[in-house]
Amino acid sequence: MPPTHAPSAAPDAQPPSSGDSQARRRALVRARHRAACVPWFDDAGRHTVPLPGDVRHPMWHAMSFLEGGSTAVARANAMLRRQLHEGGGHFWTSGMASILTRFRGRLKDDLAAALLARLAESLPDEARQRFRGYNDNFPSMAALSTVLGGQLTHDRATINAGIRTLRTGQRLLERRGFLSEYASPTYSAITLTCMAEIVELSDHEEARSIALGIEHRVWAEMAARFHPATSFIAGPHSRAYMADMCAHPHNAHVVLYQAFGDGVFVNPLNAAFPPAPGQALHGGDQMLAAHTAWQTTPTYHVPDPVLELAFEKPTPCVVEGDTEHAAMHRNVWRDRRQPVTPYAECPAGSSHLYTWIDRDAALGTSSRPFLDSYQHTACHLVYRRGAEPELPHVASLFTRYLMDDPPPNRHEHLNDAGRTLCIQHESTAMVLAWPKPAWQADADHQPDPVGVGVASLKLSLLLTCFYDQQPEAWIDDQRCEGLGGRSEDPAPVFLADGPVYLAIQPLAIDDHGRDAAVQVSVVNGFLMIDLVNYRGPKRSFSVEQLVSTRNGFVLDVARASDWPSFEAFRRGRADAHVTDRWSPPDAMRDVRVERDGLTLEMAVSPFSEGIKHRSINGRLVRAPKLRLPHGIETTLPWM
Repeated sequence: MPPTHAPSAAPDAQPPSSGDSQARRRALVRARHRAACVPWFDDAGRHTVPLPGDVRHPMWHAMSFLEGGSTAVARANAMLRRQLHEGGGHFWTSGMASILTRFRGRLKDDLAAALLARLAESLPDEARQRFRGYNDNFPSMAALSTVLGGQLTHDRATINAGIRTLRTGQRLLERRGFLSEYASPTYSAITLTCMAEIVELSDHEEARSIALGIEHRVWAEMAARFHPATSFIAGPHSRAYMADMCAHPHNAHVVLYQAFGDGVFVNPLNAAFPPAPGQALHGGDQMLAAHTAWQTTPTYHVPDPVLELAFEKPTPCVVEGDTEHAAMHRNVWRDRRQPVTPYAECPAGSSHLYTWIDRDAALGTSSRPFLDSYQHTACHLVYRRGAEPELPHVASLFTRYLMDDPPPNRHEHLNDAGRTLCIQHESTAMVLAWPKPAWQADADHQPDPVGVGVASLKLSLLLTCFYDQQPEAWIDDQRCEGLGGRSEDPAPVFLADGPVYLAIQPLAIDDHGRDAAVQVSVVNGFLMIDLVNYRGPKRSFSVEQLVSTRNGFVLDVARASDWPSFEAFRRGRADAHVTDRWSPPDAMRDVRVERDGLTLEMAVSPFSEGIKHRSINGRLVRAPKLRLPHGIETTLPWM
């Protein structure tokens, strides 16, 4: 296995986030990009290799090609000319606004005029966007499109619309510690790119000022959550794909490397041209290459205290704050027998985000799900197995509620078919979970949530084992030989993996018919720990049966060096006392877990996702607006 860390250049005399340092990294990464990707297109701008049918990719590649030699520039012009038949949408308009502002002198005159006309047609739709508790990268791209697009078309009304969009982002961050689309390894990078472009390219002082404030706030979150030992953004994540869940390279690594430098040891130089062996890929290597071209375009603006936060956090430390989200639905409530409305299933609300960061590991949870949970990682652990800064030594563990036993694939998104409510104290997290009726309907694309049926219901914890690592696994007092085992009754699972010990204590796992309550197996490079509610012939469950189904666990993460042996750790974590009661009269679930001086309690209503209380050692838990190491939050805008 070749090392995945390659030096980028001689060490910078200036801070890694300085403009000159970023320019050096940009030039090096884009030279690699052009060497790899210019041959992907012919002189007419057509693909010469199989590429995803995504109109965005040629546009993003062009941002790098336009900084190259005559061949690359000519290819970029040909590729963009084909974009005249595309257009519309946030990605296209924001990319084209940047290209026309930055590179107009390298475009053919007739092409630049035609692209500008197409951009102008798209701006009215972009002007209606705002930050509203959904996918913040959309209004971020719309703000870039309208601020720069209005500038290009000399339309002050469009510029003002972009500023109004930015103001809604400012108001959100005046209320909350984090954006709604928090810590997404895919999409937070897009928000950073858009804000940095506005700061660099806008002629309007207010637009630049607000964009810089939003950029600083997002950088503070990314730096505070950055885990140097794994080169990853610690969880939880609002929106994540499989590459993100596996803590493998994605968009975040592009902007982190561009702004932070070689301390980000997983970066585009060793993960994009070409990808590392065994690397999880979202959309294949072509998408990562295209995003690298796009997201190395701006110069990012990272305050010095925030940069220090990335690499000089005390360990252990805690990052926490609040966020808000809008209502969402999955079109399940189309059957008139169900006495609820479409937006009742995934209600609007706020969430407490909590991330514990230690030297070798980082664990994070969100108290409530983001939108419909489809891409949400409610509980995410990342840690290093070995001392070398290499991708094969990075491990992650994440949860998905699964229907019908879909096998995980490192390159394909695995949706969460359930809902979760969480509480965390330092390195201990408690996760309450249940299946979501919409996914029973979506499984066979049927409108009736009652009449479709599923063959299995389970909550799975998935641990990445892509490079033949063999963590030691036990179910209660039985070792899992060959990393396989099962228990008919709920029982704790223990793992020893390099410098980290893990204990997974199941909560109540309601039995709807099954051959085992706990099962450990290896599937496609994932160690799967399944907490099973049902496995058998395909059958239907009512909405009430699904939402009242109990599942969940308590996860403890420990330094191996803090224990005399793995056996001692297992004995020390085997004495947890779990009380998990369901009350039919008020449809409430009350959970209490006591062990070793720590008591975690939650009382919740799965039907409304209301949280009656969350308590630690008898004290009510409330989310602060924002709490970062070293008190950095006091230096940030709008606090």
